[in-house]
Amino acid sequence: MNYLHGTLSAAKDADLAAEWLGGAAEMGHPAAQAQLGLLLLSGADGGGGEGASGAELWLRRAHEQGSFDAATALAGRYLRGGRVGELGGLVVGGLRRAGHVSSKWSWR
Repeated sequence: MNYLHGTLSAAKDADLAAEWLGGAAEMGHPAAQAQLGLLLLSGADGGGGEGASGAELWLRRAHEQGSFDAATALAGRYLRGGRVGELGGLVVGGLRRAGHVSSKWSWR
């Protein structure tokens, strides 16, 4: 996180932050997945080839593990893009994981 925000011991470096976050994200760390997704969405990583589609992939993975930050970012993207069906699926998936919705129920 030092490279993401910059600290006394490390200058802000989005490319290096993306590299470190990518390693942790690949290992399944939900906070790193969410941060990497947000970084890719911002374009601050210098456009390392993943862009918005890579950002959504990481945000979905983090959301599936319960990341509220990832769910919020995805919901905002879906709303701004008029992707209401995907927003419904996001909400139902979160409710299902929390045990509030039966697995038999689906968003249509």
